[in-house]
Amino acid sequence: MRGDGTETHGTKPARKFANRLHGRYGKPVEFVDERYTSVEAEATYGKIGPSDHHAAALILRQYLDALPPGA
Repeated sequence: MRGDGTETHGTKPARKFANRLHGRYGKPVEFVDERYTSVEAEATYGKIGPSDHHAAALILRQYLDALPPGA
């Protein structure tokens, strides 16, 4: 999704993949807003190594931080 809420070219394939995962494994699939995480990763870690890895770590941290206590 874009900042204005419209879908990007990757939104539909991502939803399709999530539906396939859910159908195959029967587990809930969470969607996480990953906009601007590459920018945040570069601001946090600087330009050391692949920023995608750092952005993925930030996405995971945001998800885990949003879980209710004891989850």
